[in-house]
Amino acid sequence: MVSCQKIKIGIIIDSGNVGGVQKIAIEEVKILNKLGYFTKLLVMDKNSSLNINKHYSEYLFPKSLPKIKLYPFDFLTFNHLLCNINPMSILRLKAYDIVIAHNIIATILPLISQKLTGKPKKIVLYYHDTAYSIIQLYFGSFLIKGLVKILEKYIIKYCDLIIANSDLTAEIIKETYKFKPSVIYPGAKYKRTTKKDKKYDILFVTRWNKRRNLELIIKIAKKFPFYNVVMAGIWSSNNDKNTFVERIKKKKITNIIIIDKYLSENELIALYQVSKIYVQTEPVAFGMGALEAFMNCCLPIVWEKSGISYLFNKENLSEFIVSNERQLLERVDIFVRKFFRLSKEKEKIREILRKKYSWESHAKKILYEILSI
Repeated sequence: MVSCQKIKIGIIIDSGNVGGVQKIAIEEVKILNKLGYFTKLLVMDKNSSLNINKHYSEYLFPKSLPKIKLYPFDFLTFNHLLCNINPMSILRLKAYDIVIAHNIIATILPLISQKLTGKPKKIVLYYHDTAYSIIQLYFGSFLIKGLVKILEKYIIKYCDLIIANSDLTAEIIKETYKFKPSVIYPGAKYKRTTKKDKKYDILFVTRWNKRRNLELIIKIAKKFPFYNVVMAGIWSSNNDKNTFVERIKKKKITNIIIIDKYLSENELIALYQVSKIYVQTEPVAFGMGALEAFMNCCLPIVWEKSGISYLFNKENLSEFIVSNERQLLERVDIFVRKFFRLSKEKEKIREILRKKYSWESHAKKILYEILSI
């Protein structure tokens, strides 16, 4: 095994905007440096809302251009395309022996660099969502889906290691591309000093837009007017937010509290600790918020088709999983009313998961995989 002093690791993300992908990458950078491995966070798009430590990060595209989104994707900008063909971006990757790319968009640049310069020597793709499954949400065109599938298959073929963020994502990759990746779940932070007073009943946390199943939140708020419902996290569109606010005003719903701001790690943990339950609005590839909530004494409710449900089934937490809206509404009421008893019953398994799914454990698993290729 090569000495850690001789290995340079780059962890590349397509955007510095706040989200689960960015959180995972930042934690990996912190802990790999702590373990003695020179590691930097490499950000493709300089239009960033993250407060990133300059010592451990750099922007691959040198200029901050106007943020021109590529319709219909709210996560893809013109800067991403320019970064992939910019000679300076390619040359910057020559400094790294191993690059861990978070998602497909972030994998194209290191593959180009490897073909042209021979560096990085190894490319690792950490999957959050397959590009093919994302494109199905936006396009019905058989041609576009076919082209994306060919591109993704090519990228998988030329990466040295593929890691999925959940068993669900691994199953999708296997079914779509006949390839079985490794699975390494994300970690979660917690604070042991949990507040006994619960200020909020029902908590939702995400990056909000009109596609986040806002109808479910309205249904919950109307069905349980005596519970307060908190929507925390930034909105990617002010128009979507204003439209939603107008809707709840017209329906005379008064128990929805909107916290429209970027939440730091400490603020998010504090929010979990003063909330009784956390609810997923929709099925997602993983669902890191549910794991964070559980570790911080907030009972989660997740969808059966989410990646986190596989983890919860493994850890004997199946009562937190629902398959339909009727089940979800029933669990919301039960979990809020019986919170203190149910939370106390899960204390032992909560302690086990805090060790098993810490960020240090996650980073060490990543490190073992990349040093084995």
